[in-house]
Amino acid sequence: MDDEKVFPNEITYTSVISALEKAGRWELCLEMLTRMMDIDLEPNLATYGAAMSACDLAAAWTSAISLVQDMLSSRLVPTGMIAGSAIGALRNKTKGFELLSSIASSWPPLEPTSQANNVTVAEILAEGPGILAVTKPAGIRTEQLVDKIAKELQTPELYLVSRLDHPTSGVLPIALGSESSRAVNWFQAQFAGRLVQKEYLCLVEGQVGDLGFAGQISAPLLTIRKGDKMRTRVSKLGRDACTQYKVEALYTWKQAMLELSLLAVQPLTGRTHQIRVHMASLAYPIVGDRSYGSKRDLPCSRLFLHCSRVTLQDLTQVFEAHAPLPDELQSVLEGLEFKKDLQQSKTAEQLEPQA
Repeated sequence: MDDEKVFPNEITYTSVISALEKAGRWELCLEMLTRMMDIDLEPNLATYGAAMSACDLAAAWTSAISLVQDMLSSRLVPTGMIAGSAIGALRNKTKGFELLSSIASSWPPLEPTSQANNVTVAEILAEGPGILAVTKPAGIRTEQLVDKIAKELQTPELYLVSRLDHPTSGVLPIALGSESSRAVNWFQAQFAGRLVQKEYLCLVEGQVGDLGFAGQISAPLLTIRKGDKMRTRVSKLGRDACTQYKVEALYTWKQAMLELSLLAVQPLTGRTHQIRVHMASLAYPIVGDRSYGSKRDLPCSRLFLHCSRVTLQDLTQVFEAHAPLPDELQSVLEGLEFKKDLQQSKTAEQLEPQA
């Protein structure tokens, strides 16, 4: 561009910073941002977003905080996603909430919202200031369910801060407000900054370990869109992904002499199909997951994956929503030969005579 005497603009620099972010070159991202301002070009939200994401990936928390301060001093309001990247760079939950609270003062006041007691298309699990949690059944798209809720509430101002796959059931949190509202930014920042705790129950093929065994999978995931479908695989070219799991119960399916494990799973990141791909990568595919390796014709009409609990911070206090295992999955467990679970194991330990 210099040779041709073509002068770079905001779009040029934002594109370069975005490319460097994807390559993991966070120092060069910040260098380009500085060079941009040296020639009197004003960074926009997209520019800061790419630079902040680079800091998040590198855990460059001091630089992330400096970027937040630069934005606020320039009267450029960070979005929830940008705030989430800054929080993620801290890698500390307590300090993350402190930073979130300081950024939130730049967002507009909480908007009044519709009463959720008018909702009949989904079970209401919990309500809080700016947030609603419902049960999403399997076999319905998240967006489709939210559209139905919005029609019942007669408001278009519902915002998805988290999604569940089409075949997955469980807790679905919904922010109440417009895209630029305090509520949407507040919850979006928590999900992007990995401050939200989500727990799933899934039944997998094979015995993952002894009762109570806990493990962790850290493997980068790459998602590719094919038409209207998304496919994810473990790849060095992918984004960091981490999943923790614990064996809650053990079963046997006598018809095929197959061992099965019921797991409590916590995804520490939020990649597409993360739990499904991570478990399949260990050769323990989730029961009913034809897309990622389940080959057995088990007596289960759907994917055995259920989001049982979501815990986060609403605008005033801790917010928790719990969804029990749906009847169709509970009946699958009842049709298997039960071996033991953690509760049974604890009871047995209590009954053991003391030496």
